[in-house]
Amino acid sequence: PQSLANVSVRCGQTPQQLIVSWMESGQSREYWIQLYSDESLSVIRNLSVPHGTTQVAIDDLVAGARYRVEIVSRAGPHYVSSQTAIGYTVPLMPLSLLVTSHSSSTLSVQWKAPAGQRDSYMVSVSEEGSAATRSHIPVEKTSTNITLVGLTPGTCYFIAVWSLAGPYNSASQNTTGCTAPAAPANLTLKNTGSSSVLYTAWSEAPGRKDHYRLILYYMMPPGMKRVQVVGPSTQDFNWIGLPAGNQFAVQVVTVKGKTEAHSSIITEWTCPLPATSVQMWNERLPDRLQVAWTPASGSLHGYELNLHCSGCRTVAAQVFVGGDATNFTFSGLTPGARYWFEIISLSGPYRASAGNISDWTSPLPPHTVTLSNQGHPDQLSASWKPPAGEQEGYALTLYYAGSGTVAAKTSVQKGATDFTFLGLLPGTKYLLEVSSLAGPYRISARNVSDWTYPLVPRKLSTVVEKSNPALSVSWGKPLSKPERCQLQLWHPGNSTMLQNHTLAPWQVQHVFQDLVPGRNYSVSLSCISGPYKSSSETVVIPIELTEVKNLQCFPDVTSFFLNWTIPEGDIKTYELAVENFPRRVLHQPVHHLAVSRAEATLAELTPDSSYQILINAVGKNGLRGPSVSMICNTSVEVLPPPVLEDIPEFDASARVIISPDMFSEENGRIEYYGVVVTTNESLLRPTQDIISRTWYDHYYGQEDSYLAVLVPNPFHLNESSSPKAWPVSVGSEECSHLQKTCNGKLKTDTQYRFSIAAFTRYNQRSPKVSFTTFSAADASMDSAMLSAPIMAGIIMGFFLTVTAIAGLVYMKHLKSRRKEKGNMPQEMATYSLRNIHRPIPIQSFRQYYEARAANSNHGFFQDFEELKEVGKEQPKTEAEHPDNISKNRYPHVLPCKIWP
Repeated sequence: PQSLANVSVRCGQTPQQLIVSWMESGQSREYWIQLYSDESLSVIRNLSVPHGTTQVAIDDLVAGARYRVEIVSRAGPHYVSSQTAIGYTVPLMPLSLLVTSHSSSTLSVQWKAPAGQRDSYMVSVSEEGSAATRSHIPVEKTSTNITLVGLTPGTCYFIAVWSLAGPYNSASQNTTGCTAPAAPANLTLKNTGSSSVLYTAWSEAPGRKDHYRLILYYMMPPGMKRVQVVGPSTQDFNWIGLPAGNQFAVQVVTVKGKTEAHSSIITEWTCPLPATSVQMWNERLPDRLQVAWTPASGSLHGYELNLHCSGCRTVAAQVFVGGDATNFTFSGLTPGARYWFEIISLSGPYRASAGNISDWTSPLPPHTVTLSNQGHPDQLSASWKPPAGEQEGYALTLYYAGSGTVAAKTSVQKGATDFTFLGLLPGTKYLLEVSSLAGPYRISARNVSDWTYPLVPRKLSTVVEKSNPALSVSWGKPLSKPERCQLQLWHPGNSTMLQNHTLAPWQVQHVFQDLVPGRNYSVSLSCISGPYKSSSETVVIPIELTEVKNLQCFPDVTSFFLNWTIPEGDIKTYELAVENFPRRVLHQPVHHLAVSRAEATLAELTPDSSYQILINAVGKNGLRGPSVSMICNTSVEVLPPPVLEDIPEFDASARVIISPDMFSEENGRIEYYGVVVTTNESLLRPTQDIISRTWYDHYYGQEDSYLAVLVPNPFHLNESSSPKAWPVSVGSEECSHLQKTCNGKLKTDTQYRFSIAAFTRYNQRSPKVSFTTFSAADASMDSAMLSAPIMAGIIMGFFLTVTAIAGLVYMKHLKSRRKEKGNMPQEMATYSLRNIHRPIPIQSFRQYYEARAANSNHGFFQDFEELKEVGKEQPKTEAEHPDNISKNRYPHVLPCKIWP
């Protein structure tokens, strides 16, 4: 067979298909189409087609591959090969095209190789919006990326990439990529001297751009920033409203589309603001100064504190403190020196000064300060030693210590060490303050004090007030006002200070009260001013005794018993003068008597005679007190009453019967009746000394006889009311430990006898009394034999009897006394004339009591006698009513209406 002509191979409808066509010649029976890979000599595909076929499609080939095709014509046993034809399948399009910009003039193009084979790639680049292709760039088939260089910054490009295989190329993979814009150059950030403005400038970036974006970063606090967008032609910008003292960073970004180009970052600081309200002071410390300030707004690194001493060329101190500090203390400074202070705010390389202020350190006080009067009453001398450090001088202030007011002040130069104050008040305490001066500061040493010497009047005037033992002392007005003036009263005998009176300021008189009459006193005036003392002369003054008080005369027939209230004072003796009154002759004798007690007995006087008695007290200082006189009469001689019935009688209740027929009143009126009790079996009749013995002496003592009952005469009433007899129950009273006359209980298992006593005059010194004989032993009462009911009946009966009789007795006694009022005895007349109301001074009570208790309480007995006359003129209608007579406890003590 003949070989086929015009064998051709072309691509098919798909990249994996080839179409083989030829022209027949001859009569071949069939054709074998043999397909060879360009890379292999072996047949990779062998197809048989019948004669008459001129075209065949081969599928499932590799896209973009080169193939060789031979067609073998077979006719019987004969084979003829045609010419070899070369053909390519169409390559596939690159995959995943990606364009990235890595700089302002380059683009990086990347893609993925498709399946199959290819001879190479082709990349075309054209500016976006331009119809002209800028360049075609072939790429080897083994490469899948290419870097496009020399591009215009900030420009977008249309990029197409396709595969090439023989005469065929694949469809292109297209995309757009933009170059990054160019970053601004020559970026600057400047501080223009303002605390809130920064200036930014840059050179215009080449290429295309949409705008610039300016970013200002705050370094504190981190993360805070400000962004400003400006046009593409702008090349500078002012940042305003920034906080002072802060560090900032700025960056300018060129923006083109979605791409950006960042400039470098540069930093700068705003100027800090100076501190405000700067103060400087000292706290009274000599080596320290305090500074304080108010921080300015904004932030800063810290402060530089500079301290300069006045007159020095060097810095005294330089300190750096943090930005949060608001105060500082400079120490180790010179006392009393002036310093200048400057505070500088620091932020980065910038400084802001708040200016200079000045102050002084406190000076040290002077030491060893002294103040002395040196014996002067109107001068004080001050001295001191200068302290360490500096000072401008000294201020001296003298104060009155009492009021704190300024007495004198002066200033001296720094070299002075002493000063004398003149014209001061004598006897006055002063305080001295010495202060070191430095600027407005004055530091004083501890105050010292001293007194000017006091001046005291030398003469004292004294006046004794006799009515009230008092001493008035006066003197001239003092020339000064000392701290304390004392008027001192002394006992000159033993140099004992009795009174020490502190005088009020400017006092010129004082009265000493409660002085003791009969004593000498010495008086002196001394004034004390601190440790200094000045005294006047000492004056001795005797105090005269006062007159004796309550002089009383208790007359007897031939004697007087005198007593009086001891006057207050130191009494040496009492002088008495007694003479007849009235005087019968010109030079009648006067009896003088000196006694040491407030009582005296004058004996051997003429009965029923008048005597004038003068008495005065003599003090231990020898001065006589005023004389007191009185007239006293001796009594008419009184005899004891005669005894008519000598043997006591008893009633059925064993009571002692007192009747008016037992004694006669021919020797005088019987005033009292008494019952004498004895256990002495040998005693026939009582003796007069028994009258002074009491139940207490018998019951608790050793006495065997005593006066148990003493009652006023009940038989001197009118005949209708006077009792015929008076029964007395002995031992009927509860006397406890009473030591006066009392009808106390009798001892048990003891034999008692009784005697009746009648008194025409009763006193314990010289009573006029008569006694019956004692009753027989078998007739007396034995208290041990009486049972309790009997004793109770006796006591009750006695009480009722006495009560019933008492009213009648007293009524009769009252009437008889009224009738006999004009004829009362001399003694009673003397009592009535006295002032019954006699207050007893408390200071004289002891002497009064001793005088009354003398001579067996004779004075108290006489006082009791005087009470008989008290109130007798008052109406006693209710007490004398028959229905009430039995209710009166005593017949001679009756209730009356209240005195007005």
